[in-house]
Amino acid sequence: IASILQELDGALTETGSEVSVRLPAVRFEADRSQFACLVRNILTNAIKYRKAGEAARIRMCGAVADATLRLEIADSGVGFEEAFAAGNWHCLGGGSPPPAAPTAGGPAAAAVRVAAARGGVAGRPGEGAAFHFAIPVVGELSFSANESTLAE
Repeated sequence: IASILQELDGALTETGSEVSVRLPAVRFEADRSQFACLVRNILTNAIKYRKAGEAARIRMCGAVADATLRLEIADSGVGFEEAFAAGNWHCLGGGSPPPAAPTAGGPAAAAVRVAAARGGVAGRPGEGAAFHFAIPVVGELSFSANESTLAE
């Protein structure tokens, strides 16, 4: 997560956007590159689709329960119609979305599909978006005095 935040530092600074991170120090079971891509897409979209004239406010938080990391990434952006999320949930089954469901391509749609597969996604126009994930925990992280909890 730290490396993703470093990658996005220029866009965050340029837009005045902020990311708060409060995550437990655990190792979890996920493909590292896919997880990084997903988080990068969600953060990039939160910056890109912030409310006009406002900085994005993004919150990453999580808790462990029953050997599962419950992760949430939420923003204060423009949000989206629930039908968009419903349409992308439907796509996970291999079909196409219902004709009435608006869809979008690219990273936004990909993030919604992955979140739906591991948890959920919610959004409302003008109220931002929230992505929820349930990821199996495989152990705790250990840090030296010089490392931060964002190291992994």
